[in-house]
Amino acid sequence: MRTTSVAAVKRLSVVLVLALGVALLPARALAANEAVLTSKVSCTNAHAVLGWSIFSTEEQHKVVWSKIGWILARRTWLTQVENVEPGVTRQLAFTQHRVKGNPKAHAYVAQCGFGGTCNEIAAIFTHGYKGVGVAHVDCGRLPSILIEPVRPEIPIATAAELAAADADALEELSDDDDDDDDDDAAEDDDDADDDDADEADDGDVDAKKAKKPKKAAKNDDDADDDDADDDDADDDDAKQQPKKKKKKSDDD
Repeated sequence: MRTTSVAAVKRLSVVLVLALGVALLPARALAANEAVLTSKVSCTNAHAVLGWSIFSTEEQHKVVWSKIGWILARRTWLTQVENVEPGVTRQLAFTQHRVKGNPKAHAYVAQCGFGGTCNEIAAIFTHGYKGVGVAHVDCGRLPSILIEPVRPEIPIATAAELAAADADALEELSDDDDDDDDDDAAEDDDDADDDDADEADDGDVDAKKAKKPKKAAKNDDDADDDDADDDDADDDDAKQQPKKKKKKSDDD
C-alpha cells in the first residue's frame, strides 16, 4: 500500500510540474495538444484533478468553478454531493487544494464513486475550458501532495442563462452562415467578371479574324490592278506593231 501511495505522489508531482507550466501558455496551444488521462470505468474510488493554477484571487478561482456550474446545469443527471458513495454513479464531490511544496499553486479536484463519472467530468471540463491545463483521472485516494482541501461555492447556471447562451450560439452560427453566403456571392461575382473578360477576349479575337479578309480582299484588288496594267501593256504593244509594218511598206 505504501509503495502504491508513493508512486501516485511521484506521478502527480510530475504532472503538476508540467501542468503549472502549461497553465501559463495561451489557450490555443492547449487546444492543439489536448489529452485527458482517464481511469478504469469500474473504479469505485476515483478522483479527477481537473486543473491547476497559480491564481491569487478568489474571483479567479470562481471563474474555474463557474465552468463546473455550467456543466452541472447542462447535465442534470450529475449530482453534486459532500461525500460520494463507492460504486454509485453520477455523484461528484468537489474540493480545491493547495499543493505541497508550492504555496502559490492550487488544484481543482472532483471525487467520484465510479470511474466513468470522473472520466466524463474531466473530458467535458478540459474540452470547454483551457485556462487551468489538462485534467487527469486516477483511481484511489488523493495523493498527499494535495493539502488543505476547501469546498468551493459552485454557482449553477440558471435556465435563463442557459437559454441566453443558446440564443447567442444560434446567432453566432447564423452570422457564420451569412458570411459564407456573402463569400459565395463574391465568388460568383468574380466568376461573372472572369466570364465577361473571356467574352471580351473572344470578341477581340473575332474582330482580328474579321480584319484578315479585308486584307485578303485588298490583295485581290492589287492583283486585279496588276492584271489591268498587263492588259494595257499588251494593248500598247499591239498598237506599236502595225506602225512598224507600215513603215516597212513605205520603204518598199
